[in-house]
Amino acid sequence: MYPLVEPALKSDGFTRVSVINFTCYTHLQCNRGPSPTCLDWSEICNGQIDYVDSEIDEEHCWQLELNECNDDEYRCTNGQCIQRSFVRDDTRTSECTDGSDEVRINVEQQNKFRTLSPSFEVKDSTCSFSFLTNSCIETRKDLLLEAIDSIKDSSISEECWVACRRVMNAYFQDKILWLMICHNNPHIEIINKICPDMFYISHVPFLFGHIYLVHTRDDSKIFANEYFQPLYLCYTNSHYDEFFFHQPKIFFDNKTCFRSKVAMTIMITAITWQLNYYPLVFGFYKQLKGYNSVINYAPEMCNRSNMYQCMNSRKCIPVNRLMDTVNDCPQRDDANMAFINTAALTKQLKSYFKCEISNKYIHQSSVADRKCNCEVHPFKWCEDESLDITYARKNISFQTICDGFTELFPIMIEERNEMDETECELWSCNNIYTRCDGL
Repeated sequence: MYPLVEPALKSDGFTRVSVINFTCYTHLQCNRGPSPTCLDWSEICNGQIDYVDSEIDEEHCWQLELNECNDDEYRCTNGQCIQRSFVRDDTRTSECTDGSDEVRINVEQQNKFRTLSPSFEVKDSTCSFSFLTNSCIETRKDLLLEAIDSIKDSSISEECWVACRRVMNAYFQDKILWLMICHNNPHIEIINKICPDMFYISHVPFLFGHIYLVHTRDDSKIFANEYFQPLYLCYTNSHYDEFFFHQPKIFFDNKTCFRSKVAMTIMITAITWQLNYYPLVFGFYKQLKGYNSVINYAPEMCNRSNMYQCMNSRKCIPVNRLMDTVNDCPQRDDANMAFINTAALTKQLKSYFKCEISNKYIHQSSVADRKCNCEVHPFKWCEDESLDITYARKNISFQTICDGFTELFPIMIEERNEMDETECELWSCNNIYTRCDGL
């Protein structure tokens, strides 16, 4: 690895990501896109093809997918094994490079992690903030987005390309300028006369290494009325046909293309059209992820005890991905316990978080995710969210016994519900917590 730009380390030991600091993995020589983009180590075996002209970054990743850990070890989502004693031991330090052994951090903490963490911690971890990269350095996403957008479709002229970019970017940067361009400038006329009926937004794939984004010439006319025509998603394989089954399809450049029928009112959230399209494309990424299959397992591989066969599909996934809040199967059956084979799920329970009172298991990624999965009635608190409160509710403390307040959740002992205030009349206490000192 080598740095594209030397890091700026402040006196407090933290790296500010306003200074670009990237590394490149140089042991795989393929085309990641136009300079200065390159392959980051975190993009190897991340479940999608990141090279433009090769699949080498995902070539041997099946070995990680099939990796099994010892009984005293915890299997990270990425297949790495760590000692089970390290799980949930420190939210600030993760032994799994993907952070799956610790409580998921919220958005505010994510921003702090990306901007104030020591540089080695950011560079040595993987994050799932973007579909473009697994790097925890957010500015890498912006660099990749700009680089992908800079690759002109070879089938259109430079004049058409420039006209399209100027019309689209002008809207987000300056509404008055955009109105002038649309009504008093030749760019719209150039698009109508010179641009083909359909053309690529970028001549490299945006999603999974083989899904391209395509515009039509008429989109520019609709754009003048403050509407985005939904993008065409075009691909060469048949993995995604089931998802688009009820939508009309067209063919372009030997690819099958689909798009939604409903246009969207423009929501201005950024100053460039790329960044405004980004949330839309990210939404497609999450919807189509279950249909994406980088590794084509042989049937005997899918029959292994540590693999789960998706319903009505040739795709199979490691059992540790079951119930992890990410839809890895086309039918989303990996997220529905009712469809999961009992043997496959039982094998995984030792790695899941057990809600003792609710008597249910949830995936570690669902713990402290600001969604209550294990609500305790009628007390209205969650075993999987407020972990410190949960500990206090389930573990008796000497200081709280017979102090007049019920902290401990009822525990069944010899068919009786016992609490920290049970039979306190038999244990007379005379301390600062049970008497008034007159003040």
